[in-house]
Amino acid sequence: MDTSPTIKVGALILAAGFSRRFSDSTADPKESSKLAAKLSNGTSVLQQTINNISAVIADIRIVSRQETASHLLNHDSQLLIFNDAQLGMGASLSFGISNLPDWDACLVCLGDMPFIKPASYAQIAQQCRHDRIVMAAYHKQRTNPVGFGSQFFPHLSKLSGDRGGRDIIKQYAESLRLIAIEDPGLTADIDTIEQLKNLDTTFLAPVR
Repeated sequence: MDTSPTIKVGALILAAGFSRRFSDSTADPKESSKLAAKLSNGTSVLQQTINNISAVIADIRIVSRQETASHLLNHDSQLLIFNDAQLGMGASLSFGISNLPDWDACLVCLGDMPFIKPASYAQIAQQCRHDRIVMAAYHKQRTNPVGFGSQFFPHLSKLSGDRGGRDIIKQYAESLRLIAIEDPGLTADIDTIEQLKNLDTTFLAPVR
């Protein structure tokens, strides 16, 4: 019998970055946006990420710049427009956390991780509690997303710069729960257009 408490877990997707390394890797200005780049299934990187998360988590907020938001017309009610994204990921995370509804825990997700399986998000969300930090580990490598309980929201809301929640995870190591998840998509980072093409072939081409 499952006696775990029922808690409200939402997802905060950080999608306000400038993709500078990706932009530098393509000569076509139309392809300079990493989050808007198309995968072989016809879906953008960001939209695929959203699809995978929304398959298991109903309540989602997306921190975005106005330029990126133009690619998310179907998600207006979930958008949090951040006009100071140049201040770094920590500032974007702080802004997002400060504008959340009444959640008991939040999965902090990256918008450029389209190959993470929905089941992986579900595994992390199921372990979330208000006083717990939950991280996935793929072959002992710690990865995103990270589940933060509401107890840590005040600390996250004070972040600045580009360090994200790493210092908070380190400071409250006794509250950290690591989950071993066999999903190579957890480490599939996209920094250049060549990496995107290679990863797309690895993760999507076999199922076309």
